[in-house]
Amino acid sequence: MEKRGATIGTMRSLIDFSELSILSVSIVPVFRDFATEQGRCSERVAIVYGSTLALPQIRRIAAGESQYDFFRTRADAERWLTG
Repeated sequence: MEKRGATIGTMRSLIDFSELSILSVSIVPVFRDFATEQGRCSERVAIVYGSTLALPQIRRIAAGESQYDFFRTRADAERWLTG
């Protein structure tokens, strides 16, 4: 059988929070679960943030995930993912 798609642990993901000024209480647990899952599946995860207020929240949620990095622009995030 032909394999398709990326192997778990080799994917590269981009999460774009550029439209959010802060994360609402209801989205934090959802993002935490998602961040944990992406940490298992991806060798790199770029997070684009639009607000300096949201960045500390995002960093706390993604704490302990070494393959994460944070960017102000989508172009910078994509460069890092493809580099």
